[in-house]
Amino acid sequence: VEGMHGRVRAIGILLMTCTSVSSADMRQQTANHPYLFFNAAGLTRLRARLEREPLKSRWLVFLRNAERSLDQPVAVVGGQWDRKRARESLRVCGQTALAYAVTGDVRFGERAKAELSPVLSATRWLNPGNERFNRGADLATADGALITALVYDWCHDLFDEEEKAHVRQEIQRLAFDEYRTSLDKPDWWVRNPVTNWAGVCHGG
Repeated sequence: VEGMHGRVRAIGILLMTCTSVSSADMRQQTANHPYLFFNAAGLTRLRARLEREPLKSRWLVFLRNAERSLDQPVAVVGGQWDRKRARESLRVCGQTALAYAVTGDVRFGERAKAELSPVLSATRWLNPGNERFNRGADLATADGALITALVYDWCHDLFDEEEKAHVRQEIQRLAFDEYRTSLDKPDWWVRNPVTNWAGVCHGG
């Protein structure tokens, strides 16, 4: 498993363990936000868990890292996208979007939105050169999709309706359409259980 995705999935396991959101709860909450890894009730439980050990000290470290992200320059995509850019944006967005969801500190949410904007401006979420052997989605596509999903869900109340429509439009273009292209051929990784591409690209 790729390092950054591994860390994000580890955070996801922690969140699911803390919040214990059932599948029935998730189905009921999909019209509301947040619902990725936790819903509103789960978020309340998570906040309570983060106020005591063993999670309190780890959460304080996480918040310090999120604070550092506030002062870092926003990603410069310029239409180009690759895994190096993707991993850095995933780190910033994962930290700041979750920090906003838990604390309600708008500084974190706005920083996550600021990072997302250039991500959505990319021509394609594909690693340069991969088109030689891969028609549709790749690891960089999955990175972009995960970045967008986390910010859109955890910072949802900071987006106005026009911004929400724009995010949905761009994730359709940059992720879903590319993924559909991969399934139609299919690309080499689609039915390959050995490669990490399968887990990352199918999981997004």
